[in-house]
Amino acid sequence: NNIISGIQSELGASIDSKGGGITISTSSGTMQIGGTISWPKNWPSELPKLDGTITAATDVGLDKDGGIMVFLTASSVDAVKSYAEKYASMGYDKMLETASDGGYYVTYSNSKYYVTISVDDEKSAVIAVTANTTGTSSKE
Repeated sequence: NNIISGIQSELGASIDSKGGGITISTSSGTMQIGGTISWPKNWPSELPKLDGTITAATDVGLDKDGGIMVFLTASSVDAVKSYAEKYASMGYDKMLETASDGGYYVTYSNSKYYVTISVDDEKSAVIAVTANTTGTSSKE
């Protein structure tokens, strides 16, 4: 297909469309859309995983310019809020929290990571993890 060939050529990407989804891999990382998607391989083992159906994921590592994002359908907004509270119990500092129109958004940090969690009133959730290159949490 000309579109796939063009993307591969322009991005220097490998594209796999097996299993009902698409995986795009470059030297920077991977993006998965559709089909059966697992948690990204670079997801930090010390971070909890939210139960739900993953609909897309990006993984460009957790170096100074990288990050990991997981898009999923959660069982409820309350389940996402309970998941987010785990970060506080793990010693992460809450940097920002807001709720409106049935949705919820929160960002936590520690000396290693920034974690942003959001969900809308239809249970579409996003979890983003990036490296904290300052090495300090928001309260330090």
